[in-house]
Amino acid sequence: MQKTALMNTTTVKTRTDYTKLIKTNEPYILGDDSTIVYGADMREHTTFRIGGPADAFIEVTSPEGLVKAIAGARAARIPHFILGGGSNLLIDDCGVSGMVIKNRYKNITVLDPQSLNYLLPSLSPQESETAVFLLAGSGTKLSEIVNFACDNALTGCEFLAGIPGTLGGAVYGNAGAYGKSIGDLLVMAKLINDSSSISCVERDYFNFNYRTSRLKKSGECLLSAIIKLSRGDEKKIKTEVDKIITERHLKHPPEYIGCAGSFFKNVAPVTPNSRRIAAGYFLELAGAKDMKHGNAEVYSKHANFIINPGGATSAEVLNLAKKLKSKVLEKFGLMLEEEVLYIG
Repeated sequence: MQKTALMNTTTVKTRTDYTKLIKTNEPYILGDDSTIVYGADMREHTTFRIGGPADAFIEVTSPEGLVKAIAGARAARIPHFILGGGSNLLIDDCGVSGMVIKNRYKNITVLDPQSLNYLLPSLSPQESETAVFLLAGSGTKLSEIVNFACDNALTGCEFLAGIPGTLGGAVYGNAGAYGKSIGDLLVMAKLINDSSSISCVERDYFNFNYRTSRLKKSGECLLSAIIKLSRGDEKKIKTEVDKIITERHLKHPPEYIGCAGSFFKNVAPVTPNSRRIAAGYFLELAGAKDMKHGNAEVYSKHANFIINPGGATSAEVLNLAKKLKSKVLEKFGLMLEEEVLYIG
């Protein structure tokens, strides 16, 4: 299974069908909580609403089910991809070879720091009074974490408001906004490692950087994570969350329009310790808002969103992205880097 940000759009693609091998290995792949659908239409499972069928689409709701699906796929040498909320992805029109594992393992628990002080980082007396540690399953939606924090007067994750996707995907790509990221909150985590056993690791293990983490190269999968928040003022927290969501609605496409999210990463600053420069700034000056290719087009309110109003193909999106990169390169000498992950 190919995972990349861009492909040669003139290449004629073929793919291997793993359906028979998956059916043979079902007892070693499916847990008691798991369901499987063969030939699932991936347009129904991504926010871009683009993509062909997956050989097999498996849904899991427990940590045991997730571990078994991954271990079974690895043992049978079946390509597999872990799907969270379905955002930040472009699935190829030809579909996905192997297994798509939909992670629905959800859980949010407030931990008792007194019983876990041997695991959690040492805190100052002031931090001890306000710090709250949440344990969340990797299939938990970011919106569910934000809502839980609002309902319990916990501050620190407001910047995640309105970001689609799950905790697992957010840690994988170090998702964030407003100069903050999920890596800033993470304290510890459990991973399904390359031998399909469970490892407990601390934050530094992830090598977090802008929109990336160690998981993008290691092949490990997040099982659960502990994040650190603080007690705060419930009214102020909800006001900030509402403000952020309102701002996002003003410039982001509505949910009924197919879109993966920001297509390109923001540009590294010229001077150290400065904020990154929005890719949309360069795209707009390059004339991106007037551009389209087939049924794929640039969103009129934000130049860093490629949208699928209906009927767009992955090839059309990739061709449009290629033209956008050329425009910015020609005008500014900058080579934009894709944030959206291509699967095919």
